[in-house]
Amino acid sequence: MKTKLFLFVLLSTSILQAQDCRQGWAYFLPVTIHNPSAEHLTDVQVSFELNADELIRDGKLRANAADLRVLDEHCNPVQYYMNMSFTDSIKSVWVKLPSLPANDSVKLQVYYGHPRATPAANGDQTFLFFDDFESGSLNTDKWEAIGGYTSIQVADGILEYSSNGSHPDGSRFKFIRSAMSFSEKVNIDYRAKISNSNGIGFSSADTLIHRLMIRQNVGNYGFDTLSQIAYMRDTMDNGYQVNGMYPVVRFPRHEYWDATLQVGIQNDTLTFYRYEDLVDGSVSDTIYQLLEEQMSGFHFMISSFLGSQTIYLDHIQIRKPIPASIRYTTGEEEMLVVSSNEDLLPSWNLEISPNPGTDHVQIGGLPTGSFDIRLFNVQGQTLIQENIRMIEGQKYRLDLPTMPEGLYWISVMDDEGLRNSKSMLIQDK
Repeated sequence: MKTKLFLFVLLSTSILQAQDCRQGWAYFLPVTIHNPSAEHLTDVQVSFELNADELIRDGKLRANAADLRVLDEHCNPVQYYMNMSFTDSIKSVWVKLPSLPANDSVKLQVYYGHPRATPAANGDQTFLFFDDFESGSLNTDKWEAIGGYTSIQVADGILEYSSNGSHPDGSRFKFIRSAMSFSEKVNIDYRAKISNSNGIGFSSADTLIHRLMIRQNVGNYGFDTLSQIAYMRDTMDNGYQVNGMYPVVRFPRHEYWDATLQVGIQNDTLTFYRYEDLVDGSVSDTIYQLLEEQMSGFHFMISSFLGSQTIYLDHIQIRKPIPASIRYTTGEEEMLVVSSNEDLLPSWNLEISPNPGTDHVQIGGLPTGSFDIRLFNVQGQTLIQENIRMIEGQKYRLDLPTMPEGLYWISVMDDEGLRNSKSMLIQDK
């Protein structure tokens, strides 16, 4: 029996450490991105989903996800971004892949569970253009205001903009746009709150005042439908409607709403390929081209006609389009051996006795304070979780349920997020 248990320890430890590219991280999740298309993609943004709220609740991921890391199969860091401000429990992790070969796949390694890791998510390095306005001020390297305005500020992670209306000369030549321009087809993901006399759109990279705005139009759909495209070539009016039935995608007024636009330049013509409401799933994929205007490129913009009609932009990310066939799969989460980097561990020592255990173990070596104690199997599944209060010098009795004999892990974390873990064997009673 002892020989069998000893061999099991060696084999299990080898498995747990096999993918350990990051010393000091507690958990590892394999993710594979599949590209069954015939198109070889380079420097492309793709996403996979992570149940961040569940991981945080289980104490595996820190509340701000500062310990999340993405690596390739050779342990090289991969640029990534995850928006933790979204209320959805399952969040999209966007990664930038240098290469995604045709009819092939790319393996990623996702790590989390580190008490002292600093944030590494970087939207600027992941996307073609990105802003979540969390810096607290307007980044003038990313945005430029054109014409007058009543309000232009960043408050609570939101860009707020309204023009100064018809004062003093009646000019409508007022908007704020991305400093970067684009010509290739791109996907634009954004969250905005739009009222009546404002909207989102694009301005020409060639002629400053030439621009197009998508805004509400009562028509047959009501104000909660972005169904009017207004084309503006001068500085004095609201433009004229060039297509009143596109994109016919409904976005409620005065509510933050998520959307994706696919747009690009085709034969010097601004071309819409797709507009999707990411909340209710409605889509317009009718191709529309602004034939009234020729341009070599475009800027993303938001515009307001009145000082009382503020438009709010929560975030924006612009990325390359990808084939619809691209998908991802995830493997089994593994719990890693954290004790290989001593400076990342707490000063206290975790003691477990007896080891091997049968129906209970004693946990000691902890200072006075509150602790989260968890028992894991080799698959990383939580079998026991208890919150306890310890006094230095005392031991805590952890009763064990009936479990198969073998290797298990006990992890202890204090209020500051410092964690220590040790393996233990369970024998038949």
